[in-house]
Amino acid sequence: QDEPWQHNTMLCSNDLDPRDGVMPNVSDFIRSSSNNKIYTLLEPQVKDTRIPTTGWSNGSSMYAWSMEFSGWNETWGPGKVAKSTDGGKNWTTASWSFHENFKTFWAVESKTESNRVLLFATPEQRKGPVRLASVLKSDPMSQSNYSYWDGSGWSSNPNNAVVIQDSPQGEFSVHYNDYLDRWIMFGLDLGADQGGSTDPGAYGKYNINIREAKNPEGPWSDNFSLD
Repeated sequence: QDEPWQHNTMLCSNDLDPRDGVMPNVSDFIRSSSNNKIYTLLEPQVKDTRIPTTGWSNGSSMYAWSMEFSGWNETWGPGKVAKSTDGGKNWTTASWSFHENFKTFWAVESKTESNRVLLFATPEQRKGPVRLASVLKSDPMSQSNYSYWDGSGWSSNPNNAVVIQDSPQGEFSVHYNDYLDRWIMFGLDLGADQGGSTDPGAYGKYNINIREAKNPEGPWSDNFSLD
């Protein structure tokens, strides 16, 4: 715990077949052309690190949603969105922050609205239930372009966002499966503790849970556990 933080980095790879593993090398890391330093998403005002949890690209524009992390006492800062237009070498972070219920994100394109991206989110990395947001593809950096599922429709007020899946999800991801015609959610089950302790031995079962839903807002099925 006395070691300095190793900040998140990015890499590119031409290996597009993940069946045998994606094998990047050191030259694949996105670096500065002037000083050969590996770029990070860390801003000067962030104490320890910023953890990107999902990304999405629109043409030459790349977007990363992240949360600030301060100290080994697991103090989570606000959720943010950042943009890069030079392949990930430089990032501009939006000046505003997301509502406290939106810190850990998963981005996926909407199946019903071709101009929008869906963002599934939890309050913190491994704690709290899932809520749903939506943003215009044209400009995810603008706060006014976000909408939040309120149980019957989309609201511009994040305070109206309702829980769509009430079981805490750690390191979760969501995809639409064309064969099943269902939305599939994968998440880490940390047991009764649900990640509230810094002691890994207290985290519980470490099961991978799967849920399915006809629509992204639910209703979501009960967990199917991969023990």
